[in-house]
Amino acid sequence: MKSRTVIVTIIIVAALAIAFAAPGSEGDPLVTVSFVEAKLSQLKNDLTDSVNGLSARVDDLVNRQNDEAVDRPEQSDDVTTLRFEALNFPAGSQIVLGASSEFVVRRGTATIVDPDKNNMPDLTAGVDVEVGEIVPLNHHMLCPRRDGRGLLVSDDSADFWVLIKGDYIVIK
Repeated sequence: MKSRTVIVTIIIVAALAIAFAAPGSEGDPLVTVSFVEAKLSQLKNDLTDSVNGLSARVDDLVNRQNDEAVDRPEQSDDVTTLRFEALNFPAGSQIVLGASSEFVVRRGTATIVDPDKNNMPDLTAGVDVEVGEIVPLNHHMLCPRRDGRGLLVSDDSADFWVLIKGDYIVIK
């Protein structure tokens, strides 16, 4: 008799659970078209908001980069036409290079400067020139990042010539 009562109770509870479950709810895995459309609409809105936020950040970064533009003679906006410029700087000048700028010291003496104590890659010799070291003449050098790295023209260099391709700032 007890087993019959238990079985009847289980059947009644199961029937009540089925009767009160709503389709498309968390308790029932069946979903309706309107539920799926609502979720897709919500995802679309979230993605649109994210894309708009990222676009605003990109615009801000581009504007900031344009604000930090470097004064260079005959600067071209077309990256493919960038060429080495032969430049003469007075003794004691500091030249801060931009990201991916390249240079070749042709005459005079200059040392590597960097507030972060990084080295400057010497592409000709395949080594790094350390901060404070003299830049070898006629060696193709590269500034990998815009992080303050550059050259300090020696005080005894009355006639300093360098070829530069890329962005730079001259600090007297």
